[in-house]
Order: sequence, then C-alpha cells, then structure tokens
Amino acid sequence: MKIYVLSILFTLWGMAAAFGQKTFSDWLKPGENFEIKPFVMAQFWSSYSTGQERYVDSLGRYEPIGDRFNVMIRRARLGFRVKAYENFKFVLVGAYDQLGRDVNTSLVGGPNNGSLPEFGIWDAFAQWRVLPGREALHLTVGYFRPQLSRESITSGWSVNSMEKSMSQNYIRRHLVGFGPGRAVGINLGGLLPTGGRCCARPAGMC
Repeated sequence: MKIYVLSILFTLWGMAAAFGQKTFSDWLKPGENFEIKPFVMAQFWSSYSTGQERYVDSLGRYEPIGDRFNVMIRRARLGFRVKAYENFKFVLVGAYDQLGRDVNTSLVGGPNNGSLPEFGIWDAFAQWRVLPGREALHLTVGYFRPQLSRESITSGWSVNSMEKSMSQNYIRRHLVGFGPGRAVGINLGGLLPTGGRCCARPAGMC
C-alpha cells in the first residue's frame, strides 16, 4: 500500500511542477513538434501439419486427424502514436491475434499464451520523460508492459524469429500472470547510459 501512496504523491508532485511552469491554456495547445503517427501491422503465418492427433472424450483416447494446410494472421496491430510535446506522448494500440487459425494444426500460440481471440486493446498509455533530453527517468501511466528487463518490453516486431523466446513469456507471466504481460498501473523507470549509449529504449519509444 505504501508503494501506491508514494507513486500517487510523486505523480501529483510532477504534475504540480509541470503546471507551475505553464498555464492551463498552454497545456491545451499542442507542442511545436506535435505529430500523430497512425500505423497498421500484420504478420501472416502459413503451415502444413502432419501426424496430428485429437483427444476424443467419448473414447478416452487420441485419434489421428487429417493433414492440413493453414494460413492465419498471427498478429495484427492497429493504432497510433501521438507526440503532444517534446517530452510527452500517448500510445494507443488495438490487436487481433490468431485470425483464421485452425485449432487442429501443429502451431502453438493463442490458447497457450493468452493472446486476444478477438479485437481488443493491446497498449494504451501516456509517457512523460521527466528529465528532458535524457532516458534516465520516464513516468508511464495506463495499460502497458511493466518496464522491467529487455525481455519484458521487447516487441514481437523487433525480433528476427517467427516467435519470441520463452524467456520473455516467463518474465511476463511472473509480472502480471499471463503471456501478453500488460497491466494497468503507473511505472517510473528509465535507462542509464553504458559506454555512452543506452542499451535499449522504454516501451512506446520503439
């Protein structure tokens, strides 16, 4: 409970400090570099499965099923990013996973990791860079991946394999209890430079 109280107090302090520098009417005006970036992404999978079996309750055993070819949309994303001010942005992403998947194929996925079987919100958060020009401290509020470790915040679109590693799934399940790893909350964190470079970027920055 103390952690929630401290988070709320810090957020209120930050808002008070920010509003102390600008009037309310100033905050209603977009920044000089205001921009909205809509995007659509889709990842198609095709497979041919052989030697599959299905468990039949009435018989109490597995029965073979026919070989089959399947094409599906493994991941679909639709949303936009809004850069309201130099250090303040919004992200809203909708998702529809496993569209067209035949459950009798050999592919793993949705049933195992909690993906969205129908359209839903994937990310919805606001992010404020507390220290302008530096990645050391970001305040994130909304529905997002808790920003703990690279495996937690790495997007499926940022890996060069068909599926992400199971180590990422383990961390996300440990944090929030299911594969996608999203939760509603407040996150304060950032990245410290190593050798003059940042090792990664916070969620929503990539």
